This record gives sequence, structure tokens and C-alpha cells, in this order.
Amino acid sequence: MIRSLTAVIRQLSTIPDSGAGPGELGQLVSAVIAPLVPHEGIQLFGSSPALTTRVASFGFIHGYERDFARALGTAILSGVDPYPREVLESLPLPAAVVGADTKGDKEIRRLLAGHGVGCELRMLLRDNRGVWGAISLLRGKGSRAFDPGEVRLVAGLTPVLIEILRRHVTAAPLAATAPPVSAGVVIVGPDHQVRSMTPQARQWLARMSEHAPDGDWCGGLPALISLQLRGNRPQTAPFVGPAATFGRWTAARGQFLDGDEDGQIAVVIESAGSELVLPSFCQWYDITARERLVLQHTLDGSPTKLIARHLGLSAHTVSEHLQSLYRKTGVSGRGELISALAG
Repeated sequence: MIRSLTAVIRQLSTIPDSGAGPGELGQLVSAVIAPLVPHEGIQLFGSSPALTTRVASFGFIHGYERDFARALGTAILSGVDPYPREVLESLPLPAAVVGADTKGDKEIRRLLAGHGVGCELRMLLRDNRGVWGAISLLRGKGSRAFDPGEVRLVAGLTPVLIEILRRHVTAAPLAATAPPVSAGVVIVGPDHQVRSMTPQARQWLARMSEHAPDGDWCGGLPALISLQLRGNRPQTAPFVGPAATFGRWTAARGQFLDGDEDGQIAVVIESAGSELVLPSFCQWYDITARERLVLQHTLDGSPTKLIARHLGLSAHTVSEHLQSLYRKTGVSGRGELISALAG
């Protein structure tokens, strides 16, 4: 049995090379962590620091009953939960044990108890570049609460968990594996229920559910966006999901319908163009600021000499930056790189 933090980190670091599919990752991470910090369920979500949306870009879930996971997500986005992301971000150690204290969380404790849950350890995966996602561990009703020592142990796993998320995004082929679909529109009512959708939107949701480890979560994406827009602190930043999870870089954004008395929201789901993809893409692939400038000009179709003139660099230096981009992204050349980010 694994008992030391060092041993757990070492075993977690082998998971990206294990050949496990997205549907198995949550279970594998849970099995490795459990001897160190016992738990009955795990959620591991990813979202690059470039994104400000409160809806995660992708995730791996194991041991969370679906109705409970949905109810908890609703509580967080609707402002009922006492420890949403913005509260955790304000803490020196961005973690909390939900349901085990008396910090005005009677409603959330009722929600947990109603699903047979005792408490949840929730932690943002944060480093000096920002927040890369979150991990949550679950214990059943009647189990002891997570203690401060266990919270610190999970915090010690942050770098290797970020690396697991990063490798999920970057290990997949850069080129889209799913064929393009026209933008689709989903109409969501004030009760967060889908009222109607276009055939293209139905195709998008079916595809996203097929590719993602938790298809049920993808099917609920319009409701999550509705909750975000109608929340106490609404954010208008789009959801942007990676090709590794959805077959191609995908974007979704909600807007209130103009003049609609029912307060309906239109959620548009479409291929994410380079303007939306680039901020997250550069962070997941560890692309430098100078490489990003070269990449932006490359996506505009500029030849090497023109890029060099724009940036005040030699053509040789621009070529070196391009070679670094090809190496980091695993593409064979300029055309493949442009095609992958074109949307």
C-alpha cells in the first residue's frame, strides 16, 4: 500500500504514459491517492489560467453520483455554495472542506446529506502562473471529515495533477479528429432547462458527449452556462474546450435574447477559432510570449521574412521560433499548425 506523499507523486506521474483513456483517468488518479487520503469519489477538472469562465473546460469524474454532481454544480454556480472559486482564490491555500463546518452552509450540508455525502475536500490547482483546474474528494455520510493534514497532503499533489491535465491536452493529435459542424444554437429558459435547439446544436451536444469522459456533463453544458449568466457574479467569457476532449477546439457562449420577456438565453456552440483558442493553447503547450507573437503572424499567413520585419528579428530567429513551435505542438510544419487552430 502506498503511504508516502513522494510515492504517490511518483505513481501519479506515470499515469499520462499509461495509455489510459479519458474515461479511466479519474479512476486511476483516485486509486493512487486513496491510500494517502481515503475518499469515495473524485472530480478532477481542467481549465487554463487564460480563461475566466467558472465552467471547467474538461474533467474526469469517478465515484460521484451523477445527480449529486449536477446538483452540486448548480449550487456552486447559483451562489448557494459557501466556497465557490472566487472564495478559494482569495485563500493562501486555495482549499476548503465543504459540509464539515458551521460557516453558514446549512443549505449545502442539506444537499450533501440528501445524497448520502458527509463532506467534500475542494482545492484549486494553482501555481505561479494561475489556476489550472480543481480537484474534489468526497467522503460519505458518517465518515470522518477531511482534516488539515489531509488538505496539506492533497496540496502537495498540485504540480503532478496539473501535469496530468496538461498532458491530457497536449498528448492528443493537434489536428482535429472530428469533422466540422456549423454553429448550433440552444435556447435555455430561466429554469435552466433547454427549450429548443437547432439540428446543428443537437449534433454538437451528441459529439461532445461521445468524446468527453463524462458525456452527461457535456449534455448539461447549456444549463451550466445559463446558471453562470444568471448567477450572482455573471461572467460573459466563453467556454473553450480542447480538441483532446471534444475532437476539435470547441467554444460555447450564452447571451440573453433581446426583448424576450421570459428571460431566455441563446447558447451558441461552434468550432473555436484561433482568437479564442490561442490564449489557452499557448498556456497548455508552454509557448513563450515571443513564440506566441510569431504564431499570431503565422496564423495571419505572413511569410517568415515579413514576420521578422514586423517583430524586429532576423529571419533565422523567426525560423528557430517556428521550429520550437513545431516541436512543442508535434506538428510537421506551418500548414498543419495553421489548420489545427483555424477552427
